[in-house]
Amino acid sequence: MKVYLAAPFSMARQVETQYAQDLARRGLPVVSQWHRLPHPTDLGRAAERDLEDILEAHTFILLANLRSRANRGGRHVEFGFALARGKRIIVVGAHQNLFHYLPNVEVYPTWGLCLDSLCSQKR
Repeated sequence: MKVYLAAPFSMARQVETQYAQDLARRGLPVVSQWHRLPHPTDLGRAAERDLEDILEAHTFILLANLRSRANRGGRHVEFGFALARGKRIIVVGAHQNLFHYLPNVEVYPTWGLCLDSLCSQKR
């Protein structure tokens, strides 16, 4: 089960060192690259790469529990793209908009509960 992690770009280090590593330790490959790479100079290519990574993923996880002062919102576009492509969608944290209330969107208040669900379904 390949996973794409979405969060504010300013939280890339935390996403990589905490969330991506938590998944890797549990044998769940993370296909999102944005949190591993330096700040992109070619933003159009970076956006294309993100969409390609989402297409490769089975599960899209929006880390809505991470707060950033920058509010660019690319993660919300990624959410919509993953939703339109029929990916399994998980939101960690509180609902941030009405689309998070759709019946096929799973919402977990904590990262631990999300991990428990992913690992139980991996078996």
